[in-house]
Amino acid sequence: MKFYFAWCEENEQFTPAVHARRDEPLFSLEISGQEAKYPTACIQIINPKCGLLNQNRQQWAFISGDRGLGVELMFRGRVLSIPEQIDGETLKILLIAEPTNSNKLLQDLNQTLKTSPFWDPLFIQEDRQDDPLESLEARAALYCWSRTAAKVTLSDYFWGQEKLTLKGNFFRESLKISRTATPLSAVDVTVTADWIQRYEGRTDISRLLHAKFPEGLINTLTGQNLEKGWWRRGEKIGRSGYWIAYSELREIQPKYTGALNLYPSRSKPFWISPYDPLNDTKKPQIKRLKRSWYRSKLVLGWLYRQRRRENLHFKLGQKTQTVAYEAPRIRKLHLYLQNLMLAEKLHPWRPDWVYSRGYRVVENAMVYQCVRAHHSKHSFSEDQADWRLLGRKPDIPLEKRHGSFFLTDRGRQAFEHALEIARAHLAATARAMTLRVEAPLEALWEISCDHTIEIEDPRLPGGKAQGKVISYCLKVEGQTGRRWAEVSLGISVGAQNQHFQSLPESALSYVEDNYIKAGTYQLESKAWRESSSGFVYEGWGDQIPNRGHLYPDTLRAQDIVENIVVRHGAEEQNQALQDAQYPKRHHVKSVLKEIATDIHIVLADLQSFGTLTHDLHVKIPMAWSAPHQIDLTAASLENH
Repeated sequence: MKFYFAWCEENEQFTPAVHARRDEPLFSLEISGQEAKYPTACIQIINPKCGLLNQNRQQWAFISGDRGLGVELMFRGRVLSIPEQIDGETLKILLIAEPTNSNKLLQDLNQTLKTSPFWDPLFIQEDRQDDPLESLEARAALYCWSRTAAKVTLSDYFWGQEKLTLKGNFFRESLKISRTATPLSAVDVTVTADWIQRYEGRTDISRLLHAKFPEGLINTLTGQNLEKGWWRRGEKIGRSGYWIAYSELREIQPKYTGALNLYPSRSKPFWISPYDPLNDTKKPQIKRLKRSWYRSKLVLGWLYRQRRRENLHFKLGQKTQTVAYEAPRIRKLHLYLQNLMLAEKLHPWRPDWVYSRGYRVVENAMVYQCVRAHHSKHSFSEDQADWRLLGRKPDIPLEKRHGSFFLTDRGRQAFEHALEIARAHLAATARAMTLRVEAPLEALWEISCDHTIEIEDPRLPGGKAQGKVISYCLKVEGQTGRRWAEVSLGISVGAQNQHFQSLPESALSYVEDNYIKAGTYQLESKAWRESSSGFVYEGWGDQIPNRGHLYPDTLRAQDIVENIVVRHGAEEQNQALQDAQYPKRHHVKSVLKEIATDIHIVLADLQSFGTLTHDLHVKIPMAWSAPHQIDLTAASLENH
């Protein structure tokens, strides 16, 4: 078996005929890899007695070997640091397989991972929308870097893309298995959504107003006073956010109705005093006053604002084999949705505009933040130096008029993403066993952290176990000539037989998926639903908030107006004039002033109630189980 070391340029392609050379003689070699980390190589070479990090030197190198099948690339990397362990005429240097464009490679992969239900911008802070680590929050997977190419892939927590079997071709005495974790029995999750419900409405209350007059038309004996006191457009009314959006009061002459006299043009006759200013005869006389009739239109404008909070609770259990007799561990997880109302705070970039530091704008679906107060230029490209990119404009899922988030389709999508986060937390503890083994280098020549290895050995429970590589090390000792590989496997202890309880049929019938958009909440089916990744859960559409206005855009006039009180209508005025006629009173105008028609509108209170909190609870009938990679209940086959 031969090994080669060749200095190279970063973008140089490996060619066996060219790079199977020994630019540096190797006295020892270790190639190591760990999950989610860049592979490294530690080599012992003759001290070149020059600066290895000198910019004039090549910093990249190929390490290759020939195991009898031709020269194969084993490692590609660059010098990481100054030499270590200087021993006589030799020293050790460390190389790392980190491409200079690693961030771009990671971002390119990250963009492909932004798919539901494993990615949701609502769970990610605004300035971390493009952070590759956020794409792993709801995945039982890690990034895996190649040791031979500038390449990164996504590697499942339990199953690698490559598979290898070790059966007898490993060092028997090196086999060690141990418990390294206690699986969680469940994750108790709360997802919280905070937003300000806001709606500006217009409501015509004219019909309610007319209905308060038996004749169906506003009428009075004090018309001038009514016109003077009639509401003006823009005038505030009430104490909780109402104003007059439109106002009209028009005097009319009703149709003549003959003997029915439905719309009398004058009051009933009454006597006035000879001393009344209205009497110019200086002796008692009968008087009739004008009765005014009106058509009106009154439209209220109103603003409803209500701070709301919804908490969605669920528990996802995990079924595993027993690895230790310990009390069940339950992890509590509280997730906060980030960007429900961000759209209200974002505005498009404008030219020739004064911007202050910290102001945020949208340009080409990207969010930018101003880093320096300035006067903007004619185009964003000219102005871009004064802006910092925050990321893509987030998906705004909630119309601000809604009184619930989790009762919408978008709320259900957020819940299903939270399910994936809960599963990822369970998966992280499901690899409760670690198996370590050593084997000849040839057996693990191509090993990586994207391998699943099955080991067959009669000493293992059931005679075999599978596991995902969590670390490895390929070693060559020049002095002894020994060549071997060490590997550690993470073994999942999921249950072998997952028993699902039967699902009861719902007593309610389905409604359309867009029932939320119909304007009013309806009882949604409590039938079992299934997420796109296979989780089954019970619908919660019947858990409706019972405080505040859920859909203010559906409020009718009778919902807005609690009461309309008409004091001293025309008939009441007629009676008052009869009661106060001469000789009891001597001044009709003073009587009319006391009995002027007055209309008082009592409106529903639209003031907010602080923060209205609504809790929803979701039932998940089945426990999740990680893969069954070892049977801890089976006996070993050592003596069988």
